[in-house]
Amino acid sequence: MKNLSFITACALGAAMFTVATIGSAFAEDVYVEYVQSDRTQNHTVNVGYKPTPRTKIVVDYAFVDTTTVQQRVFGITGEAGSAAIQHYINGAGNLAYTCYNDANAGWWALSSATAATTDRRTFILDIPSRYVCVQQGSTYLCSHTHSVQVTNTTKRTLAIFASKAANNTLTSNSDCSSMKFYSMQIYEDGQIVMDLWPCKSDGKYCIKDRLTGNKFFDVNGKSLAGGAEVAPPAADVLIAPGYNVTTNVPAFGGNVSVQLNRDAADGGIVKMAPNNWYNGTTTLAGGLLEVDNLTAAAMGSLGVGGELHLDAATFKYTGGKGEFSRPVVIERNTPSAARRATVFDITGDLTLSGTFSNTTGAFVKKGPGTLRIPGASGRTTTICQKGGFGRLTLPDFGANGIPGDNSSTFTIFDGTLALGEGGGTFKIIRDFMDVYIGRTMVDPLNPEGKQETDAVLEIYGGT
Repeated sequence: MKNLSFITACALGAAMFTVATIGSAFAEDVYVEYVQSDRTQNHTVNVGYKPTPRTKIVVDYAFVDTTTVQQRVFGITGEAGSAAIQHYINGAGNLAYTCYNDANAGWWALSSATAATTDRRTFILDIPSRYVCVQQGSTYLCSHTHSVQVTNTTKRTLAIFASKAANNTLTSNSDCSSMKFYSMQIYEDGQIVMDLWPCKSDGKYCIKDRLTGNKFFDVNGKSLAGGAEVAPPAADVLIAPGYNVTTNVPAFGGNVSVQLNRDAADGGIVKMAPNNWYNGTTTLAGGLLEVDNLTAAAMGSLGVGGELHLDAATFKYTGGKGEFSRPVVIERNTPSAARRATVFDITGDLTLSGTFSNTTGAFVKKGPGTLRIPGASGRTTTICQKGGFGRLTLPDFGANGIPGDNSSTFTIFDGTLALGEGGGTFKIIRDFMDVYIGRTMVDPLNPEGKQETDAVLEIYGGT
């Protein structure tokens, strides 16, 4: 078996960012650049997944032939009680998609100006957000928010290169495609559940799920074509410029998880480009992360998929009104971070509409803007955990925006923290921990009359 691991370092001004590609292949398998279908052969690959109202799909593909309309990138046709989900070339030769509850609906053209071409593109379908878009590298080609909120799970499993009819078999020849498949990621509630890549196993081209090792071949046993052998898809990107050193990271993509700084003491300042298209989890292990573009469903500073994990560090948002709909997890992964806080430095108005979990320690809100953690009915959100290490001295945030040691407080230094707009239960655990709004210690159950003008706690609902 070949050794398929490698490390590449790229200079970014005075800083360095390291891309570590970590992966392994089974002895009989190799990854390839793409797998290619032929519509005249009725090629289809059934990946065995039934999309739900909480599914997000990101697919990287390129049509080989666009002269024939109704070619499907992937698809499931609708019927009573079953969602219809497809991406294809419509009768006008433009890109279109279907995302409906049943068979009694129709389709949407993404844009009359977005013709189907043989260029390599990425299509994103975010079902819960009712949002779709097409990208070509880091460039948006078109996007659309549709009116129908899907509530049905599909009765049939997802097909690539074709669409599935009500009897769960192939539809007519016109629904199949001549297409290169580069990758597909499927998410449920913001967490990746299938990670599909082109593969060659025992001499046959197929599609492989990296999470399980399962391989999917043409359902009729016909041979697919494919590209040249490549290294396994990247698994990790490390960006660590050094303590108090700033690096501006250019836009990038791929199915990668991104780690920023190595630990709490590795205090680099990382500024992400506004439009990245990577799919994995982003982990801020220390230092400061600055972003300016976050949207509920589309490409942004933190890519198109994956959770945000924060250690003892500062997350700085400098954009206007934004939203991050994926899970946010605060956790202490390094011993040196045990006595330090996670800081949200907000200039504009940012909503964290996904789940929010703080399992390990202090919470600080700073900056003049508003941070909204709306919660949801039936959801418990822990904003701050007990610590026992004493109070945080304000406004000592250090050279790179990180509070010093001995911080186990719940603190709103300035700006606004808004909780409960979506309902649910919120926990601010007070044992051995101080609670500050502005520079005044308060009782969070009765904060009125004790706030300073530069810091506000708003509780809209919930418990």
